[in-house]
Amino acid sequence: RDMTKVSDAPPDANGIEEFCSDPSYGRYCDRHQIRALYVNETESLGPAVARYFASKLWGGETFFMQADSHLKFARDWDAKYVEEAKAAAGYPKV
Repeated sequence: RDMTKVSDAPPDANGIEEFCSDPSYGRYCDRHQIRALYVNETESLGPAVARYFASKLWGGETFFMQADSHLKFARDWDAKYVEEAKAAAGYPKV
């Protein structure tokens, strides 16, 4: 199979290591709430496959969301997300 052309640029910084070393956020890593999958750029098969593999990191949480680096979060986005999900017609009304 043809190999993807790889840039000579150095690898990106590991954002997970930076996030987990921050005293404000390290607790999420300590509780195993952050999961990551690392793929070498020569083995990448595109964004659709990447999202599929990322979905396999789901650990049984009630809510699951994927975001990319271009997303800017609004204040209280998580509470708004849960409220909107619960209001959806397909959300289980127990």
